[in-house]
This record gives sequence, structure tokens and C-alpha cells, in this order.
Amino acid sequence: MKNFRGEKLLRYFLFLLIILFLTGPMAVFTSSEEVSLEKFLLLVQLENKTLKSSASRLESTYYAVRAAVSSQRPALVIQGTTNSITSENAENTISAGVTHRIDISGIYSKQEKSAIYGYLVQAEIHRNLVNDILSSAESLYWRGVMALENIDLYRNILKQRQENLRITEEQFKQDLIPMLDVIRAETKVEESISLLTQAESDYRDILAQLSTLVAGLEVSPLKTSLIPPDMPRVGDVEEACSDRPDIRSLEYALEKAGRDLSLAAKGLSPTLDAFLGWTAWSDSERISPAENEILLSLTLNVPLTDGNNTKNQVREKEETIRGAKRELEARKDIAREEITLAENRWEKALALRKSREKQAQLAEEELRITTLLYTEGLGSQLDLLNAQTEQVRANTERLNTIKELYLALVDMKRACGTYASEYTDRNAIRYREW
Repeated sequence: MKNFRGEKLLRYFLFLLIILFLTGPMAVFTSSEEVSLEKFLLLVQLENKTLKSSASRLESTYYAVRAAVSSQRPALVIQGTTNSITSENAENTISAGVTHRIDISGIYSKQEKSAIYGYLVQAEIHRNLVNDILSSAESLYWRGVMALENIDLYRNILKQRQENLRITEEQFKQDLIPMLDVIRAETKVEESISLLTQAESDYRDILAQLSTLVAGLEVSPLKTSLIPPDMPRVGDVEEACSDRPDIRSLEYALEKAGRDLSLAAKGLSPTLDAFLGWTAWSDSERISPAENEILLSLTLNVPLTDGNNTKNQVREKEETIRGAKRELEARKDIAREEITLAENRWEKALALRKSREKQAQLAEEELRITTLLYTEGLGSQLDLLNAQTEQVRANTERLNTIKELYLALVDMKRACGTYASEYTDRNAIRYREW
């Protein structure tokens, strides 16, 4: 029986070596580059495919603005015509002309402003995407750091429990303890292997997500000392949210709606079309203007009715403005709530941290003493198993409180639009009213 137990213990050690070789982070991810948080966020800004796609859509919006106001510019036309009547020879003419609608109602500047504000809305939507993706990236990065800490924690626990199993095996060989103690010790080793395997699997999942954020590059978080960060204090919530891209987007949408209302109100405004034409060459005697002559034409249109189109469009724009104002106020309320929740999350984690640190220290000391007593044959195995369980729980909760501090900081930075301010490529924004 004792030889059988020794062989089983040997199999445990071999199984552990295989696990560490096949699934250990250092073995599996040797090709990945360890990067700091700052470098990782910069890589996300430069390489993320979703952000690149959004930047391309924003650039297309810029050219849509240019196209929308092109009708305000004069148009030059060169025209060649030929007319043929059966009883006469064909008549050919080459002429040139300039056409332009003169802005006598003052709508061109409003049209251009409306188009630009539409662009700025899209620019803020792009910045909001930057804010969301970069905040998710930092949150995931810290989860990766914590996953590494969990792996180290469970490796140390596994080593402790393997040593306990070895001592238990020795005591069993000396007929000092029953078989039940050996079985319990083996169960704890199996439990530790399971915990370590799960921790390594979770870490691999996080690495896959990190890689997706940087267009498939193999990166891993840099192991760092877990010094809790400082939370920025928010005095004036309105000021803190002044650069939130989702709020600025709604503000620009409201400005655009105001310009659109002014344009809608001018639906029955008169228009003045100008045409300047010149006949360069013609073999016809009936062409107008005659060859080498210039024609200036002005056409004034004064609409009297449009079937209530202007009236209905004005009402539509007025409702759009009312809706935009309400949506803006609602979004500001959401911003205040997010800042408050981030502060509460921080305060809770900060309050729990000291307690969890103390509990972890006490659990380690209890386990040390209990292990020593058990090794000397002065303590029970049940006390040892309980101390091991408490150690795992206390250390896990300690790491969770530290993780909560980092995630609360990410929440606050996201709520204040910090990522949009720091990581938006300003060269991608054509109009700089923001």
C-alpha cells in the first residue's frame, strides 16, 4: 500500500511538470511581447481595426461636407452643339458659360455651418469610440496583470500542498496517521492543480482579447508592483464632463438643429440665378449670342406657395431641437451617475483593501503556524486544511480589492472622457471647433 502511495505521489509530480510545460504562461507565450500599459494603449490607438474603420468613416464624412456645399460655387460649362434640319445644312456651335445661384437670402453660410456641425457630430462619435475602446483596453490590461498574480498565488499554494502531501505520506509510512489524512491531502493537491489550470486558462483568454485589440499582435501585460493608483478628485461635475465626446456630440447636434431650423424657415425665400455665356465659334446665323458675343442672364424666382412644406419642416426642426435638448440633459445625468458610481466603487475598494490585506497576512501566519504544528505532529490535519482554505480565500479577496481600485480608476477616466482627450488622433479631425 505504501509503495502504491509513493507511486501515486510521483505521478502527481509528473502531471504537474506536464501542466507547467504545456500550459504555463512562460512556455506558451514566449513569442509575445511584454508591454507597459502606456505602450499597450498607444498600440491600441495605432493598430485597432475598429478605430481605423471609424477614422475612415469620419474622413468620408469630411468629403461629404465638401460635396454638400459645392452647389454654392460657380460652375463652368463648355458646350458643343450641332443642329440638323433636313432642308438645310447642319449648324455647329461651341460655347462656354458660367452659372451661379446668388445667395440673396443668406442661406449659404447656414448650409455650410449645418454641414460642418454634422461632421463634428461624427467626429465626436469617433472620439466616443476611442474613449470606449481605450477604457476597455486598460480595464483588460489590469485584469491580465491580476491574472498573472493569481497564477503565482495558485502556484505557491500548489507547492505548499504538495509539501504537505509529502509530509503526510511520510507520516503514513510511519503509521502515525490514518489513510484518510493522505486522501484529504491528495484532494487538496488536486484542487490546487485545478485552480492553477483555471487561472492559466483565464490568462490565455485575456491574452487573446488583448491581441484582438491590437490587430493580432502578440502582447502580454508587464508584471508590476501592485501599488494602488490615485483617484482624481472631481470637484465640478459639469467641468469634468466638458470633454465627454457623447455630450459634445449632442451639443453639436443641437447646434446643427438650430441651423437647420433657420434653413427650413427660408423655404419660400426668393432665388436669383445668374448665367454668363460666350459663343466661341458657330457657323449658324441664328445663334444667340452671336459669335464672339457675351450674354448675361439673371433669373429671379419668387415662390408664393409650397403646399405647406416650409411650415411642416419648421415644425419638424422645432421638435428636433426640443428632443435634442432633452437628450442632452439626460446624457448629462448619466455622466453624473457614472462619475458618482466610479467614486463609490473606489471608496468601497479602498475601505476593503486594508481589511483584506490584514486578513491575508493573518491567514498566512495562521497557515505557517498550523503547518509547523502539523509537521511536528502536534496539530490536526483538519486544522491544516481549514487554514489552507482560509489562505486561498483571503489572498483571492485581497487581489480582488486591488483590482477593483484599478477598475474604479478606469471607470472615472472613461466617465470624464479622458481617453478621448489623450488618445484621439487630432490629425484625423478636419474641423477643429473641438
